[in-house]
Amino acid sequence: MKNILFVDDDAQASLAFSSAFADSDYTVICVDSGVEALVILEGLNIDIVVCNLKTPDMDGIELL
Repeated sequence: MKNILFVDDDAQASLAFSSAFADSDYTVICVDSGVEALVILEGLNIDIVVCNLKTPDMDGIELL
């Protein structure tokens, strides 16, 4: 199974994104900050990262 990390501080966007992949072979992990994303990236094998450019603690470009 492939892992997608979705980074967005908008809870509705995270819900919509994870719902879109509910019946797929992907596991979606949603976090609301770049700092949380870095913790996930240290501990899990992530295949795809989708992130918002404007998050509270760091922007998406800095995260990537």
